Amino acid sequence: MRRKQLYAIILAGALAASSAPAAVFAAEGDVAATAETSEENPVDGETAAATEAPAEQAPADTTAATEAPAEQAPAQEAAAATEAPAQEAAPAEQTQQTTEETPAVQETPVAETSETTETEGETEELAPGETTDQTAISITLKATEEGQEDKVRYFDTIQHAIDAAPEYNAETNRGATVIEVSGQIELEKTVTVKANKKVCIRATNAVTISRKAGTLTADIFQVFGENAELQFDVKEGAENASLTVSGSLDEANTQVVDGSIVKVSEKGAFGIGTGVTLQDNNTTANGGAITCDGGKVLLGGGTVIANKGVKGGVYSNTTVCVKGGIIVKDNKNNQDAVANVFVELAADSIELAVKVVGAFTETASIGYTDAAPAAGKNIITIGEEEDGNPLVTADEFKTAVTKFLYDDSTKFAFADLADGANTVALKEITTPEPEPEPPKSRFKLVPKQVQGSDWVNYSTVTVSFNTNEKCKYYVKYANSDVTPKPEFD
Repeated sequence: MRRKQLYAIILAGALAASSAPAAVFAAEGDVAATAETSEENPVDGETAAATEAPAEQAPADTTAATEAPAEQAPAQEAAAATEAPAQEAAPAEQTQQTTEETPAVQETPVAETSETTETEGETEELAPGETTDQTAISITLKATEEGQEDKVRYFDTIQHAIDAAPEYNAETNRGATVIEVSGQIELEKTVTVKANKKVCIRATNAVTISRKAGTLTADIFQVFGENAELQFDVKEGAENASLTVSGSLDEANTQVVDGSIVKVSEKGAFGIGTGVTLQDNNTTANGGAITCDGGKVLLGGGTVIANKGVKGGVYSNTTVCVKGGIIVKDNKNNQDAVANVFVELAADSIELAVKVVGAFTETASIGYTDAAPAAGKNIITIGEEEDGNPLVTADEFKTAVTKFLYDDSTKFAFADLADGANTVALKEITTPEPEPEPPKSRFKLVPKQVQGSDWVNYSTVTVSFNTNEKCKYYVKYANSDVTPKPEFD
């Protein structure tokens, strides 16, 4: 069994990301501290062996080449280990390398219901949902030794790929495992990322993830627990790569569901990057696209658009971190009022609603609504490293502030950034009172008698009126031939 154990240990130690770091999460202490994927912190083969191998197991470099199959008698094992010439080990190594280089789609399981594949006397166990056939969902295992090729593992569902990813380890595996997806994916059940699982779902082409009609009306993704992390991004350099996660169940997007696109809770963390779109979710949850209840959210790029929740498109009761080219627009609450990012911090919280943790691009735009807006209330601040150093320069922060718009622009706006300030407050919009319109006549004048006999004298006439309101009236002298003209009050 030693060879099987050694192979399993090599696989466990080899699990890592397939490409460059996602870099979705910033170093800001209030966000997930891990900006890397597993590739930046690979589990070294020797380290994995030292930490995972049973104590009685012999070092891999002295037994791997000479170890006999598991069914061989102990005496034969000893003989093989001590008497086999070094050159006899070479063919076995060559056979193993050749097998590993065979494309996964050509591997054949022992049986259709089996979870193992046999290669030259060795047995490779497959994780639940893992398949030897090429699918649209994969994880790449980085080679641990020179001369070996990376190995791609394929899965039938995103959930099975997440479950197969290695757990977070502060010493050996701090980064997120990259799960590459291609094609269109319809989900029948909520995908969960639990404690100590850090994954990045990365599109390699134009990918859409959506609800399967008639099945999923709850949250599409859930992230919860300590060191639970989910990132969405696209593969760098992949032509036309994009990742769209849609919550719509019909073309008109009128059917209301119960869940958000992503729900983050219990110290979980979620972030999106450039090329990602969260759209068209109409829900009874607080946030149409994202509902964050005690978790962490980083909007690092992409677009959140056309979502409707009880309180808006993105709801959070913790600080929301932002950077890059993020666009949050055209989202509404259940009153059909524009509400994009809606933050509702506890009354005794010393945090601010929004932290800028990276430079903004020219295309960035964020609509914002506060749960308790007030003139002079600080809303936006600069994120900081753990050592207290700011994550953006003063000029970058100044640019970022201009990308924020208060959703109800008739009531509030963001105040101008004062020189040297690292926070931005709300200001109340005061609209000057409009000039009153002249009152419309509510009374009528009815001449009682206007006849020549009412002239008292040559220059005096008496005119009587009846009115239905108290009023003032004025008289104009019409005879322009009289000089001097009389004056009337």
